[in-house]
Amino acid sequence: MIRLLKSIYRNVRYVIYSLGKQKKCPICDASFIKFLSAGSKSNALVKYQVDAAGYRQNVTCLSCESSDRSRLLYLFLTLKHESLLNSSINLLHIASDTEFPSFFKSKKNISYFNGDLDKDLGDLELDVTNLSFESNFFDVIICNHVIEQIEDELSATKELFRVLKKDGLAILQAPISRIRNETYENLNLNTPEQYESAYGQKDMRRMYGQDYKKRLELAGFIMHESKPNDFLSIELITLHGINPNESIFIGYK
Repeated sequence: MIRLLKSIYRNVRYVIYSLGKQKKCPICDASFIKFLSAGSKSNALVKYQVDAAGYRQNVTCLSCESSDRSRLLYLFLTLKHESLLNSSINLLHIASDTEFPSFFKSKKNISYFNGDLDKDLGDLELDVTNLSFESNFFDVIICNHVIEQIEDELSATKELFRVLKKDGLAILQAPISRIRNETYENLNLNTPEQYESAYGQKDMRRMYGQDYKKRLELAGFIMHESKPNDFLSIELITLHGINPNESIFIGYK
């Protein structure tokens, strides 16, 4: 009975939200009054003003379940790198968001590899700290909100750098604190409760500060930061439910 009631509630909410056209998902093209709110209300995320994490309005699309960060990534790729997506490329997607595999797999020119440490969450079982691919293999790497969850950060970033082609690009998103100049990492923490209290989420192993780019540069990357308003108007940011404070971090070799 509870499951049935939840299903009815979701369907009714979908119909009601679909009556408006104030928000539009660029991935599935559905329109709604608004997207669903989502995210942790952790004190740490609020206190340290962590962008791309925490509780936010207009996050989840009711149709394809894309998040605000997924829509940002989609728009960045399709608007800024359309020619690349239409080329014959090898693309590695670490811990892929559910709405993306079908998009990439539909493009016959893309050799798409997606996977996760949990083999049930992707096509491949992938350990980012020890990838099985040959060096200089991928034209594009997407590692969206993963690195902050990996204990051996440097091994992971070195591996991503190794498998990236010299003229390729790696999109390396992560939650970033606006007010921490340096990343906070306490190696004495070892329980989900401690991680959540210190970093804001049970799966995070550090809280990145404004030194995030420098940490990735230790692996060899040449880092570039792009804001949503660098390629989107305020109107499109609002329409597509994009978090205006989330930067896109691109690594080059």
